[in-house]
Amino acid sequence: MGFRKTSIVWDIFLASLLVTVTHEQLNIFVKRIILGGAPVLLYGMKQVLFFSTFDNKFIQNNAAGLYTGTIFGEQRMTSIFSSASHLGAFSVVIILLVIYYWNNQYRLMQKLVLLSIILLSIVCLWGSLSRTMIVVLIICLSSYFIFKLKTINQLIIGLTVVFSFVIYNNMNLKFYFESWLISDNMFLRLIGTIINASSDSRLIGRGDQAKELIELTRQHLIIGYGIGSSEAATYFGYIYHVVSDNLYLSYLMETGIFGVCLLLFILFYIFVNLFKLKDEKFGRIVLSLFIGTIFMGFTGTTTAMYPIIQIIICLFGIGVSYQKQKKDF
Repeated sequence: MGFRKTSIVWDIFLASLLVTVTHEQLNIFVKRIILGGAPVLLYGMKQVLFFSTFDNKFIQNNAAGLYTGTIFGEQRMTSIFSSASHLGAFSVVIILLVIYYWNNQYRLMQKLVLLSIILLSIVCLWGSLSRTMIVVLIICLSSYFIFKLKTINQLIIGLTVVFSFVIYNNMNLKFYFESWLISDNMFLRLIGTIINASSDSRLIGRGDQAKELIELTRQHLIIGYGIGSSEAATYFGYIYHVVSDNLYLSYLMETGIFGVCLLLFILFYIFVNLFKLKDEKFGRIVLSLFIGTIFMGFTGTTTAMYPIIQIIICLFGIGVSYQKQKKDF
């Protein structure tokens, strides 16, 4: 199972590199993902609005466990997935694909259907109470619209973000949001924990486990402990009960420096090819999703996020394949 979660997922990327698709085929592929995801989102919304005994038993018996299944004493919705963060990630993917597919539809009814799917995705994202995925959505949407701008405007926005970050840290502005950490308003509380991440107990726990993982890795730095050796890779048969919720540290423990370097090479290869497509809508969408996925890797073992990761990796492969084929979507 650890091999499946750590390595086999990349087989989908390799297979996608061999795919040659036309503009019409790409649209059909995206359309099927969107429409196929609608029932999943509907069930997620049903859990948000009408949480039943069946839903409660389903969530209690999934792989994530009760601790992960709740936050601030509130139940997190999962739809058909094994974790609430998976539902959040799926919602982000659907939103991005709808943005791509939007201009391909001209009828009012079709636009209304797409709009309803976006609203469904937002409801499910909220129901998942996944702070990481909220940030990922913001990163993806920001990246997408920034890539649409001219280079000088991108530079101005980039400098503004850096300048704002420096001011924020030097003036300790997060102090003004500390009251949100204990707010009765769930939205303010979620935002408060995102802004004051260093005060969040879950993130602190992840930091402690990351330190433990790093200490273990130092003993087998070159080749690691083997695929499936950490609980992050598999729920059964793992050697060490270490879950850092960090893709890169998990790869470091399991495959050592050799495996991490290989992973970084693959990610760099994907980024370089997708960046060449930033002037096209499909390229911008996939590149934005790639940037969001990179961030996601710092807060979770994303290669274990079945089945969402297959869709994401497949889109990366199709994007790289298009760049290699030099065809116009």
